[in-house]
Amino acid sequence: MLNYTLITPPAIEPVTLAQAHAQLRLDTGFTADDTYITGLISAAREVAEKYTRRAFFNQTWVLSLDAFPAWNFRNGTVNPSERKGWPFYSTYWDPLAIRLPKPRCVRVTSITYLDLTNTVQTLSPSSYAVDVTSEPARIVPMPGTTWPTTQLYLPGSVQVTFEAASFVQQVQEAFTVPAEAPYTYTPLQTPQTAVDTIVDGDGNVIAGWSASNGVLTFPAASAGASYTVTYYIAQCPQSIQSAILLLVSHFYENRLPVVGQVLSEVPMSTKFLLDFHLFEQFTFETGY
Repeated sequence: MLNYTLITPPAIEPVTLAQAHAQLRLDTGFTADDTYITGLISAAREVAEKYTRRAFFNQTWVLSLDAFPAWNFRNGTVNPSERKGWPFYSTYWDPLAIRLPKPRCVRVTSITYLDLTNTVQTLSPSSYAVDVTSEPARIVPMPGTTWPTTQLYLPGSVQVTFEAASFVQQVQEAFTVPAEAPYTYTPLQTPQTAVDTIVDGDGNVIAGWSASNGVLTFPAASAGASYTVTYYIAQCPQSIQSAILLLVSHFYENRLPVVGQVLSEVPMSTKFLLDFHLFEQFTFETGY
C-alpha cells in the first residue's frame, strides 16, 4: 500500500479568478460570488491533479514506507535469472529504488527513518542519489552502499519528504536589495509558484528573507547587497487550464449533488483534455 500526504499546498492556482469570470460569462463588476468561485478553482484543480496523478505546481509531500526497499532474496540467494548481465542488469538493482508518486519531483528535502533503537535518524543527502528526470523519480543508495536497517517491524518507519511540480520552469535572476527601506524586491517573471534559494556573490545561501504574494522582503542587514534568486514560474498547459475551467463551470451551474434533469458528458471535454497529461499508473515496489 502506498501512503503519501500533502504537507504544503501550491501557492497559486493554474487559472485566475478573471479567467473563471470569463468562462462563466459573468457581468462585468459582479463580485458577489468571488469567494465561492475561488474555492471552486481549487476544488477543480484538486480533481484534475487526482485524475492525472500529478502535482501541477510546487507542493510538498511526505511518502511513508514501512521499511527501505531491499533485494528480492529467495532462500538466502538471489534468483539466478536476476544475475544476468551482472553488475549492470537493472532487474537486480531496481528493487532498491524508492519511487516517488505525484511527478515531477523537484527535489527530495529529507529522508528519515527509525533505527533499531527506535530513534529518528536523517540520511545524509550524500548517501543517496535522486533521479528527478524520470517519472516516477527514483531514489537509490550511492554505489557500494545500501539502505540502513530500520525498526522491524514498525509501519511508517521511513519518511521521504519531497517537492513535486509538473508544470513549472526554474529561472535565475540577479538583483540588488534597495539601500533604504522597504527592503523588498519583486522578481520579474510571473506567475511565481515558489522561491528556491537566494545566494550572495560567493554562492552562500542567504537566510532571513520572506516571500509573500511574489514579493521578497529582506532584513535591514541586507540593504544594498547583491543577490541571485532562483525561483519557479508556472508553465501550465492550456489543456489543463481548459479542463479546470470546464470543471469550474460544471460546479458553478450545478450546486446540488442531485438534480432533476438528465446530465450527459460533452464529448472530448474534461477527461479528454486531462488524458494528455495522465501519469500512467504502475505498481510501486518497496522491496519487502
